[in-house]
Amino acid sequence: MRRFLIAMFAVLACAAMLCATVPAVAGDSSDEKITIKKGDLPPEVLKQLEMKEKIGDVSKWVGVGKEVGQAIDGALTAITKHADEIAKTGVGKFTMVLVAWKVMGHDLVGIVVGIIMLAVFIPIWACSYWRNCMPKQVLVRKDADGAEHYETKDPDDDSGSPRKWSHFAAILILIGIVSLMFF
Repeated sequence: MRRFLIAMFAVLACAAMLCATVPAVAGDSSDEKITIKKGDLPPEVLKQLEMKEKIGDVSKWVGVGKEVGQAIDGALTAITKHADEIAKTGVGKFTMVLVAWKVMGHDLVGIVVGIIMLAVFIPIWACSYWRNCMPKQVLVRKDADGAEHYETKDPDDDSGSPRKWSHFAAILILIGIVSLMFF
């Protein structure tokens, strides 16, 4: 490696020494430059020079803007033309599906799985809430003549456990998980 670097340095040094500079060709006397202070020029000439500088700057930017616009237009025209031609083929359609899957696949899977989770767990939660948390009519006694006497029982009163709160916590956790999957 060291020998290689020394050889490269030697080649570059030789190339630098072989480069020759060409002296400038002297022009005729009409191309000679004259340096004058701005204060020595008449105001009309000074205004004309400043105007020429501004016009030159503006025309450069206009030219650059036009070139950029033409380049963007050409690129977009080529892209849309070729994309349209490719999209009409079977391979192009398959490629578009693959690109769409790459862009939206993770989000789409999250939404589908989230909807399935909601469709499965909300009915299970509702059934559990109905059975464990809703007040029920309980048969207390039945008279000899067939009359039935009922009493309303609240499940939270008997056991002392906060069943309703645990069900609400469960549904909030489910909604939180599904929201994370959606977003």
